[in-house]
Amino acid sequence: MQEIFIVLLVIGGFAIIFPLFWMGILYFLSRIGGWAALAERFGTDAEAQGELFTWCSGRLRMFCNYSNCLRVTLSDAGIHIRTLVFFKVGHRPLFIPWTAVRDLQVRRYWRYSSAKLTVQDQTGGWSLTFVLYGWGLADRMRELFEASRAPR
Repeated sequence: MQEIFIVLLVIGGFAIIFPLFWMGILYFLSRIGGWAALAERFGTDAEAQGELFTWCSGRLRMFCNYSNCLRVTLSDAGIHIRTLVFFKVGHRPLFIPWTAVRDLQVRRYWRYSSAKLTVQDQTGGWSLTFVLYGWGLADRMRELFEASRAPR
């Protein structure tokens, strides 16, 4: 009887401790990686409209990699980025307008390409580099970025 109690206690403890530990790690990574800083300036609750790219990857400062857990929606207005449901804690959805993208560099590798964008706020005093990876994503980002810079 005592062994069953210990097993139930361990399972119950794991069911409570692991989610709290997971949420703490996600929150911590959003702070040191820069997602929280982006969300302060570009956080949104609006629904994304445009061309959807799923299972994308990204990289922010420090060691914050988002491997195959991003949904990126591109439109003429900007870039909408959100994480999958298991990674939402501390990661508010972002909408980065093309006017806030100061620079965009597309690099090609053997099997994929990346888009390295430098995001800057309206004041020009704050910037952050965000690298995104996904099939066809970088080329489409470059097209929309260049179209947003073209004279009208």
